[in-house]
Amino acid sequence: RSMVAGDDPLTHELTARIRDLEDQLEQMRASSNQLEVYAADLQQTYGELRRRVSQMQALHRLTIGVSSQLEPAEVLNETLAGLAPLVPHRVSAIYLRNEDLRSASRRLISGDPVEDLPERVDLSEGLIGRTLASDGPISAMSPDGDWLAIPLRTANQTLGVLILRQDPEAPLSAPDRQVAEMLGAVAAQSLQNAERYRQVAAEAVTDALTGVYNYRCFRQQLPRELARARRLKYQVGLVIADLDHFKQINDRF
Repeated sequence: RSMVAGDDPLTHELTARIRDLEDQLEQMRASSNQLEVYAADLQQTYGELRRRVSQMQALHRLTIGVSSQLEPAEVLNETLAGLAPLVPHRVSAIYLRNEDLRSASRRLISGDPVEDLPERVDLSEGLIGRTLASDGPISAMSPDGDWLAIPLRTANQTLGVLILRQDPEAPLSAPDRQVAEMLGAVAAQSLQNAERYRQVAAEAVTDALTGVYNYRCFRQQLPRELARARRLKYQVGLVIADLDHFKQINDRF
């Protein structure tokens, strides 16, 4: 009767020890659950870190590929081709500023065809025009959050705009946006370098005063024309004219 009533000291001790063990067990369960949460977070962080490292490696390779191009058209092709696996998006396009400096034209587009991207935009018109007119390095989002516009800006001017349409199933994260901005900076500098190379190459074979081809171009082109004539089996004629008093015309005009 004493033990049933709970008056036995041994019973009290056993009951207390059981309660301690139950408390310890509950704490262990809580710790185990917390460890599982930590493990899941760590796994997610590790996966994200691997993705970012892979993304940076791809960006490095793409930077080398874009920077090595000497033709503006090839710079654009390399940029959009490399952007597709680098940053999730549905559509990408590049607009370059026209010679009038008041508008930009679409030079290249990649992805699903859409009617949202016009062939030409005026300065300050829409997201593309506003980004072009801002003359700043900061990218901008459309009000609906679907489009990201990245200025292709060098040290002293904005050459154009790289625009992306987000994939609703994989919206751009902040790191994705930074990667796209870095690629935009590389593309802008590569475009400027390609244009400078084109100008230097043109100046090397043309006369600065008249714009006609010079003797260097003649020496380069003649062997090519002769080789083409041999290959296609046709004759070549060469006309040489000696213009009287041409120096006077050059000096005067």
